[in-house]
Amino acid sequence: MDALSAVSAARLSHLPVTAAEFLTDSLLLTGSGTALTIYNTHTHTVQSKLTRALPNFQRIHGIIVQKRESPHTTQPTVLVFGSKSWSVITVGAEDGSAVIVQSQHTMRDWIKAAHWALDEASGRWLVALAFAHNDVVVYDPESGAEKWRAQCEEHCILYAAAFHGRTVAEMEVASGTVFNQVLIWKPQRITSSSSSRASADSPVIWRLRGHEGVVFGLRFSHDGRRIASVSDDRTVRLWDLENGTAVSALFGHQARIWTCLLLDHLIVSASEDGTCRVWTSQGVLVDAWTQAKKNVWALATNPSQTLVASGAADGSVRVWRVSEAGGRLIDADGLFAEPMPAQEEYLAVVRATEHIRGLALLGGSGGLLAVMDSGCVLRKDTGSGWRVWARVPEGYAMVAGSVSGQLAAVGQRDGCVMLVCPAWGDSPRVARLHSSAVRHLAIVAPPANEPGDDLYDLITVDSDHQVVWSRVKLGGGQPAWSVVATLGMPENADFSAAAVSLALGWAAVGSTKGALYIYDVPKDLAECPVDEYDVDRNGVAHLDVAVYWASAHDKFTVSSLLIHQLPPSDNDNYDDGDDQGARKRCVLVTGGRDGMMQRFVLEIAHTVCASGESKHERTGPLANQPDNDQNCRTAVVSRISSQRLTAGWVEQLVLFGANEIHAVTFYRKRMVLIDPNGLKLLSIACAGGNKQWHLTRTSENHIRCAFLKKSQLLTYELLPPPNHTLADCSSCYLTPGISSLDIRSVTAMGNLIALGGEDCVVRVYEYAKNALHLRAQARRHGSAIRCVVFVTPHCLLSAGGNSELRCWCLDGSSLLESAVAPTESSNSPRIMQLALIPHGNHSEYTLVAAAYSDASIRLWRLDPLNGFTCVASDNQHTHAHCVLSLAVLSYGDSTVLLSGATDGRVILWDVSVYTRPTASLSHAGDLGPPICVLPGIHQSGVNTMDVKYLADSRALLASGGDDNSLAVCELDLSITGLNVDGNVDVVVRRATYACAHASSVQGVEFMSDGGVCSVATDQRVAKWAVFVDGEELSIELEDMGFTQVADPSAMSVVQLDNVDVCLVAGIGIEAIDI
Repeated sequence: MDALSAVSAARLSHLPVTAAEFLTDSLLLTGSGTALTIYNTHTHTVQSKLTRALPNFQRIHGIIVQKRESPHTTQPTVLVFGSKSWSVITVGAEDGSAVIVQSQHTMRDWIKAAHWALDEASGRWLVALAFAHNDVVVYDPESGAEKWRAQCEEHCILYAAAFHGRTVAEMEVASGTVFNQVLIWKPQRITSSSSSRASADSPVIWRLRGHEGVVFGLRFSHDGRRIASVSDDRTVRLWDLENGTAVSALFGHQARIWTCLLLDHLIVSASEDGTCRVWTSQGVLVDAWTQAKKNVWALATNPSQTLVASGAADGSVRVWRVSEAGGRLIDADGLFAEPMPAQEEYLAVVRATEHIRGLALLGGSGGLLAVMDSGCVLRKDTGSGWRVWARVPEGYAMVAGSVSGQLAAVGQRDGCVMLVCPAWGDSPRVARLHSSAVRHLAIVAPPANEPGDDLYDLITVDSDHQVVWSRVKLGGGQPAWSVVATLGMPENADFSAAAVSLALGWAAVGSTKGALYIYDVPKDLAECPVDEYDVDRNGVAHLDVAVYWASAHDKFTVSSLLIHQLPPSDNDNYDDGDDQGARKRCVLVTGGRDGMMQRFVLEIAHTVCASGESKHERTGPLANQPDNDQNCRTAVVSRISSQRLTAGWVEQLVLFGANEIHAVTFYRKRMVLIDPNGLKLLSIACAGGNKQWHLTRTSENHIRCAFLKKSQLLTYELLPPPNHTLADCSSCYLTPGISSLDIRSVTAMGNLIALGGEDCVVRVYEYAKNALHLRAQARRHGSAIRCVVFVTPHCLLSAGGNSELRCWCLDGSSLLESAVAPTESSNSPRIMQLALIPHGNHSEYTLVAAAYSDASIRLWRLDPLNGFTCVASDNQHTHAHCVLSLAVLSYGDSTVLLSGATDGRVILWDVSVYTRPTASLSHAGDLGPPICVLPGIHQSGVNTMDVKYLADSRALLASGGDDNSLAVCELDLSITGLNVDGNVDVVVRRATYACAHASSVQGVEFMSDGGVCSVATDQRVAKWAVFVDGEELSIELEDMGFTQVADPSAMSVVQLDNVDVCLVAGIGIEAIDI
């Protein structure tokens, strides 16, 4: 293994980002592990990367850019520090493409802060370091020679420190102590003439008290008059350094706060809760940026204070636009109250009560439509006042508007519907679509694959639950308006939302009780012009429900639906030449009053089956296809993801572009617009959810919103600056994250890498060019995932807490859950490990062994028709302790399962009977007595093991345990008989390396050359040579290196680019050539 101990051996590292600083307005420096990366925030690209910015694998904790004002400074110079080391680095090109290490140094104590200070006597920049014992030392940046030192009079341990001052003479230090104080002091040089230690100490200027927890971060203002501190007590505190008093305490974070920024008019803080919060200088919270599940470690702002960059524990780097921070949180004083005309201006007789019954936004800017209780339809165009535009029957009106603002519809008591379009001028179109009052209207913009921006679908529902689907084409002059079909619904179903697509061949309706009704739509529907339409449903097709999904959103209202096309997949189950099948595959996105957004795949299967259901799938025969076609196909609806967007409810899903889904949510009297990355683009104080509201977004990225609040019509406009899009005003990821919580399992097949861990998400990445590219992810597990394993490149299994065992189909860019193993509600132990059991050419099913925390082992059969079936289990609980690890050995016609537990024993099971063609796998049986029990393999838990077949029924077993040891045993599997009482032993020889690591071994695997690779929580990766020579069995350490992954808990040896690579996962992931 060449240079395993060198960082350069890691071909791939995705680690927490722990430091950030801007070099220029557009060049950002970030620290991740020992690596220093330079990004261009304009192009969103990596300019350069220095893999070893610090020596001795020290993690970067701080980056300080030298002021470029000295005649000695010809290139940008950067000071990088972490743990007990610091480096001086120059950036040799204006675009940041050349980075050179000038010097590296290691100190005696932990560095808490660093600073560039100008020595006015020599005109040279020096390096000042604040150490954990509250002292400051000044060094020469080139040689690292100590110039002088100072000690604060308060001798204590620090958790944080900060410097201020351009020159050495002006330098001040802030120290955050373990006693919850902030000390402000000025370093005074200790000289040999100092009469005593006390007289040499530097006095404290201010002692700032108020925090109720240790201080984790400090930040001076630019002028040094204020300082902000963040603490374990979840507060940001602002202090006035002119009089040493507290200015304000900012509350809002839900966990510890790590760092903060003091801008000219804003304060930004980063916390363990995974958010950055933005405050005014008066302490008012104006925004909250969510970045990760846990821990945002680093913050930086560019010199012009237009951008803020943040780095998180999931390895993500995100840039936020400062100008949009406060502007998106809109309170009442930021809304415009539209003045309504007096009744005398539009009514001959003044009414005792008059109010707005419905509203809609029209056009790109300024247009409004308001339907009054009197029946007057008032319209206001850009640059003009209100006018009476039309009249409808008084006392009733239902109004809906399109997201584009180009179409509005008014439903009336007599069953008529009025269409309003700004392009038509004063020419409304009215048609009678129902025989009773119109109760619901929904205007649906077609999916991106349907041509024409002037095409809209209109869904109307009357008081008799009759659902009519009509289509409007806005082309020049008068519109073309025709009825497409009517949709059948049960009489007891209350309509709440709809989505339709002729091109994709699907329609969906949601109900107030959380149900979904899915319709298959024939390719060629004969549309009927509204002028010829008969309300008795003559002349148009009637569509029946193909699939019914009760309680898709529990018992909460389905508030919004979207249908859009799913990218093609190699696994599509229709023929290439089948046009019908090609039309039938899409995604249905639903939003509900439960605060959830869910995604379902709608597709047509080439099978015949009756209506059926599983936890995440519903099926039913096609209901609306031609008689010669519908009986040979089945509609399949599969839930592929479920995501909570808000603690309140999701009111509307809006499709911006082809696949960018934004959500309008209501929570705590605010309407919030959330983008696909979870960023709150807009948050408006609206006094809670209200049916009378409308949001539009034009092609120029101009967002408008109108709603009623206490009978007052309020509007707001969000208009990006010139030459900017809405995305430009939002945040962007320079590097996406993986997981900010522990990764518990990693596995690979080909160039696909799958991860699972504490965040309950299964992720599949594609490896290419030394980088991971997210292919698909899904969250269905209710607790931590302990193991993932590939069955094929298109199928994988995941398992973890609550006995959850799931099968996934990798379908294009989606993970579709295809099966879930049944669980016992009374006893739900954790699944600790999975192992696939090969069984010849029987590709029609998969056999998998699962190890449980209740000391049991179960064998599961997985097939497409029946899902998971338990075929065998260890009813005797032979281990008597939690089973931690599994391995499988196949040779000849024999198959042996090996299991290791917390008692340090390894047990061998003969599972050959389950792999034979004649095996009965229809019901659960007893796994049977073991072949033998191997006691004392480890003193405690057998965390990991791997097995390799040699020849003549002999094999090598490698294992790692909680006792820090690595054990290799040679097994002779030709020995028969039971060894429960210790009478027969299949171990021929054993070699144990007692202190293989300094802590528990978490991963052991054989490599292609016969050696063994191991990893432990001591962050060491080791390669071992195994010698089997005559009567001798021995293991020898070949090399050991350091992995920058903290708390490594999973390992997998795979081949990437035809090279053996060790994948190490924990808090981050790293791939090391071995």
